[in-house]
Amino acid sequence: MTRLLAALVAGTIALGSALASRERQGLFVVIADESGRRGRFQPADHVLDVPNTTARVVVALMRKDVRLADGKIVTGFGFEGWTEGEGVRVVVSAMLPSRPW
Repeated sequence: MTRLLAALVAGTIALGSALASRERQGLFVVIADESGRRGRFQPADHVLDVPNTTARVVVALMRKDVRLADGKIVTGFGFEGWTEGEGVRVVVSAMLPSRPW
């Protein structure tokens, strides 16, 4: 899980930084996983309350052996972001089942 998350975050930061220098209109953050699946979103123009916001892009994990330290199964990662000055802040959240399995 750590390698996958690191790859997703590194790719997001690199793309977000490169794209942040463009005009606000047409600015997109692109998320790509190891298998080549892609998603993208346009960052908000204000800070978001991430725990109470629906993720703009969700990457589902096909594996069920990815768990948090407390044993909860991670089903995917959610991505949300907003512009900050000339950059883009991207927040990555672990997606968990609504009820324990």
